[in-house]
Amino acid sequence: MSPSKKIPETKEILAELKKLGKNLNLNVKAALKSEQRVKVEGDIRKGLATFTDGVEQVIKDFKKGELDEKIRKGVHESLSEANKALKKVAKTWKPAKKQ
Repeated sequence: MSPSKKIPETKEILAELKKLGKNLNLNVKAALKSEQRVKVEGDIRKGLATFTDGVEQVIKDFKKGELDEKIRKGVHESLSEANKALKKVAKTWKPAKKQ
């Protein structure tokens, strides 16, 4: 994290959360149509539950004003990296063979 980066506003963090939701949606849809679906379905469900719990806590913390600038930067950068990784993963899903 570079000291010259500006502190992300709440709206920027929420925008990253929105992107993350869209990317998760795309990945889940791709996964459900893939040959690997059975193998990863349980992991996806657990991951989404954990993600939801984390997002709820972040929202509560935002509302309480408990996040300082260092945490805001970290949350924003982490969400941005998660979105980049999910975009890469979405490109790797192979559609199931039609039967």
